[in-house]
Amino acid sequence: MKPFIGITLLLLLAAGCSGRVSVGGKVSYDDGQTVTDGGVSFHSATETYHGLLDKQGNYRLGSGGNTNGIRPGTYQVTVSSFHLDENTNPVYDVSPKYGKKETSGLTCEVKGRTVFDIKVEHASEAEQPKKRNRKKPADD
Repeated sequence: MKPFIGITLLLLLAAGCSGRVSVGGKVSYDDGQTVTDGGVSFHSATETYHGLLDKQGNYRLGSGGNTNGIRPGTYQVTVSSFHLDENTNPVYDVSPKYGKKETSGLTCEVKGRTVFDIKVEHASEAEQPKKRNRKKPADD
């Protein structure tokens, strides 16, 4: 019985010392409007963590589908949000510059529990991809 208790305690200790910290925040446009659809990613040299936006614009980060936090470090941050028009063409809601590490201009240093609120710009008409006149598949 004692080995079982020892192993259980060791596993619980290891789970509590995973080195991950809670990271989340809110994404809004520079005019104060909340971004309610899309995602946020934190990129390090070796790992990427993702979080989806909820209807209040909040996100929490994790990896592999969980939201158990991320490892401390410095991250390049990306934000993406788009929808499809009536012809299934993509329409950017957030400026697509925020969707690339090289152009987002967003960085966050994570040392412990972190709240990182993000301000982004609306996508301009010039940033929209070229539209094609595709028809949605008919519902049967």
